[in-house]
Amino acid sequence: MKKVYGIFFGAVLVIFGIIYALNVLDIVHINASFDGWWTVFIILPGLYGLLTSKDKAGSAILTAVGVLLLLAARDIIRYEIIWKLAVPVIIVVIGAKMIYKSVKNEN
Repeated sequence: MKKVYGIFFGAVLVIFGIIYALNVLDIVHINASFDGWWTVFIILPGLYGLLTSKDKAGSAILTAVGVLLLLAARDIIRYEIIWKLAVPVIIVVIGAKMIYKSVKNEN
């Protein structure tokens, strides 16, 4: 699994680097940036973990934090709201994990 993780994110970085270099050299003009583009580096590993790992709580928290930061960077919500929502989101994820484990162990 770590091998697939390394290959996937390595390929993403190589592609990003090539596109960036082509832009710097004025060979192409690709504008892939947007407000909050950096949150992709938080959201993608979280989504990958949700799809591949057995313990999904950490990945769900990472994805939720990334999405909240993206929404704040896009001015959909305020950054102050993130701090107010961070604790409830973590509590909900941990609670959902406890429920899932309890139901899973009964079956």
